[in-house]
Amino acid sequence: MKFYLAIPFLALLFSMTTAEAKSAPDPMAPNPYVLTGGNPGIVVSGSCEYSQIPEEARNFIHKHFKNNAVAACKRDYNPMEYEVRLDDGTQIEFDEKGRWTEIEAGRAGYIPAKLVKHLLPGNAYRKIEGLGVMPFVDEVHKLANGGYEVDLNQDNLGDFKFDKHGRLVEFERDY
Repeated sequence: MKFYLAIPFLALLFSMTTAEAKSAPDPMAPNPYVLTGGNPGIVVSGSCEYSQIPEEARNFIHKHFKNNAVAACKRDYNPMEYEVRLDDGTQIEFDEKGRWTEIEAGRAGYIPAKLVKHLLPGNAYRKIEGLGVMPFVDEVHKLANGGYEVDLNQDNLGDFKFDKHGRLVEFERDY
């Protein structure tokens, strides 16, 4: 008796799958939503090979992160920038010439003091060191005006902005 019930069920199941297959779009058919011919549009960003980033950026990575492997590279086209992610989660952004513009700490949660000293002018480095917040530096940005922004991974400690000479121009604390 169970056998007789199974046959109509299987026939119904088979007819549904073949009907769905007939109504499914042909994967080889042209997509009406894709523009063909001419310019494909504006490309905003995309992955790139490590060898395609500027030599100055590669030298910076080799000098300061020689114990890390490059996990991913991305190129933004407007404005032309490169973003490199290392295997420890550190992210570094470079301008079109390969000069660093931003560094975000990876899984360690802080940027090593030796690197912070290299990134900042002496006055800014001494201020950060003198305040005892060096272990909390997790981002350093080079600003368009030549200044620097230093973000700390503890909101109650605040963030610092320095001019291009390393003089403190702004301190912002989140409570």
